[in-house]
Amino acid sequence: MSMHVAFFALTNIHPGAPGGGISVADLPVYRDRFSLVKIRGESLKGALRSAVSRRLGDLEGALFGTTSQAGAFSILDAVLVFVPVTSAENGLIYLTSPMLLSCLARHLAVAGVKAAQNIDSVASALTGLPLNESASTINDNEVTILGEFTFKNNHVNWLNPLKNALKMVQRAVSADLLDIIDNLLVINDTAASILIEKALPIKPGVKLKGLEVEDEVYLKNVELGPWFEEEIPKFSVFSSVVMFPQRKVEAELARDEAKRFVHEALVGLSEAQLTVKENKVKVTLNQQSVSSLVKKYLSETALIVGGRETLARGLLKAAEMRFNGEWPEVKRSWKMAAGEERKTSIFLELLRETAGDLERADEFVGKFSSLPDRIRKLPLLSVYLFYTKIKGDVEGKGYREVREVMKRMRNEGLFSEEWIIGDGEIAKTKTESTSQLVLSYKTVLEDITKLKYVIRSYAKKKEVE
Repeated sequence: MSMHVAFFALTNIHPGAPGGGISVADLPVYRDRFSLVKIRGESLKGALRSAVSRRLGDLEGALFGTTSQAGAFSILDAVLVFVPVTSAENGLIYLTSPMLLSCLARHLAVAGVKAAQNIDSVASALTGLPLNESASTINDNEVTILGEFTFKNNHVNWLNPLKNALKMVQRAVSADLLDIIDNLLVINDTAASILIEKALPIKPGVKLKGLEVEDEVYLKNVELGPWFEEEIPKFSVFSSVVMFPQRKVEAELARDEAKRFVHEALVGLSEAQLTVKENKVKVTLNQQSVSSLVKKYLSETALIVGGRETLARGLLKAAEMRFNGEWPEVKRSWKMAAGEERKTSIFLELLRETAGDLERADEFVGKFSSLPDRIRKLPLLSVYLFYTKIKGDVEGKGYREVREVMKRMRNEGLFSEEWIIGDGEIAKTKTESTSQLVLSYKTVLEDITKLKYVIRSYAKKKEVE
């Protein structure tokens, strides 16, 4: 048994990444290996436990688990699916991508929601959107977001049920939020991965010396910092699933505690069983009762997740994402751009050639394995930049295959040095310049990341010449 949950950010959130991760910020938010922004499931469960532990008494351990006993439910990692971004023409709008919609569809499918198939069809239909085009619930021919990225817009009515579901989430959290964000924009996965990162604010932080006990003077001198923290903006919407295994929950409560618990939590839960034993009351909850109880607590409680709680960050509210009415027919209108197909074919062809030559294959694997872990996790373009720009290996002797890929892509017109250097000509229209801007931002972020994390670590180990 499972239940889909949408988490709505009431304030900015900072769910920190274990080990820091690779980012422009000193303290980035948590991302998985596919660069999806997430809140870890254990963080959500822990936040719920902290919020309701006093109300549960001795039932807390049975419901949430102990060191020797599994809990009665679990929460999957919450994926950031809808991010609010500014639009010059439409105020705040929700931004997403086909891949993020696929994540939402999978969560809904696990929870048995019928709309999962419709959303999966929407994601499939939007796969292959050109880099400078968008699909949205907006009637305008062009949409500009984040002040500088303009997309040629395609109005599609089969996004309306999803837009209405988001409005229902806002209404469930607070009736005042109903019309704050009224439109939905879907863009190419590559563009979304870059622009969503740009939409996450990075704020500085410092630690002051504070109160000197001996002198009783509050010092405002900076003791530590500044550092830079990445945050997820308020009004963002996450998707998650709560799982309920097929098992019973049993706990013995004192009479007074049981009376309070029954009055507060078990009203309306017909499946709950109470057995009086001397001065104790045995409470037994089956799968359905646990589900109803968790749903009740999630709907009533605002969770505090992540760091900087005392600075009014990390406030989340759970809501149900409801899909009402019929879905319009979904039509696929885009195909994968020829350039993307050619890039894929070139890379696959090179891999086949390398795999056919054992000596080259061994050299390829050896070179790749010898790279530091942080370099291996960066994209192909970053590895190319590392050798050519940082190491000065213009001929590609250190990483021949990567150099060959970039050379062939450049000959095909799929890659240009000007994208890195930034001296390319400005396109004639805003929509034509979007692709170049996206690529430019990507390389800038990669360069900053390498300079900050890779070269710094090399310098410490004296591996940089």
